[in-house]
Amino acid sequence: MRDEKKICHEGIITDLKDNHITVKIIQSSACHNCNARTHCPLTEQTEKLIEITQSTSDFNRHQNVIVTLEEEKGWLALGLGYLFPFLIVLLTLMIALIIIKNEAAAGIISISSLLPYYIVLSFFKERLKKQFQFKITKKE
Repeated sequence: MRDEKKICHEGIITDLKDNHITVKIIQSSACHNCNARTHCPLTEQTEKLIEITQSTSDFNRHQNVIVTLEEEKGWLALGLGYLFPFLIVLLTLMIALIIIKNEAAAGIISISSLLPYYIVLSFFKERLKKQFQFKITKKE
């Protein structure tokens, strides 16, 4: 049996409906453990709500849980969310600069090139939801 690496975050269940569980996780910046964080204006924390399709029978509202996702799925999300859009903008910008030689127009065209990408991505929304299945377990 293969030991799969997982991405884990602690969270709190905020809502339970049928087989849908909403979990709030708090993402912290890398300086979370820094001693000077109380005096630093750069410290950042954001709350994220994650919807998970899983049996609700073992869980209660306000319960502490661990949210996990396979690491390989995290890399896929990184590629779809950041890497591919960056490459699309960069390649479109270089091609547009070569062809039209106007920086402002090339910039507008390159940013506009993301519109078709996100439209195509939205057509695969349900398929992507199935692909990125989060799991939760009780925090011990």
